[in-house]
Amino acid sequence: METFLTQLPQATRAAFEFRHPTWFDDDVLELLRGQNRALVVSDTDDLPATHIDKTADWGYLRLRRVNYAEVNLAEWLQRIRAQDWNETFLFFKHEDEGTGPKLAAQFLKLAGQ
Repeated sequence: METFLTQLPQATRAAFEFRHPTWFDDDVLELLRGQNRALVVSDTDDLPATHIDKTADWGYLRLRRVNYAEVNLAEWLQRIRAQDWNETFLFFKHEDEGTGPKLAAQFLKLAGQ
């Protein structure tokens, strides 16, 4: 991982979404922090995100549940703001039900945008 990260141009943003628990250790998180690379926060029904490991001055989140209540979106907004990121990329699940755009609009309204 360290060799790979050093090969990436510093000006290129890179976000990493790990899907195996062995990647979530202090050494990997420190490598990402040292290179200002984002650890993707992914929230699913099967694996709810319980915390955010800030590894960069910007954030990348994937809220992948089909539905979020307004209170849940407000909680996510609070968690995101607590990170004090310079910029945040937030994506909602794209699925057959088509709730992603509605959730995004709801989130933006809560954020005052």
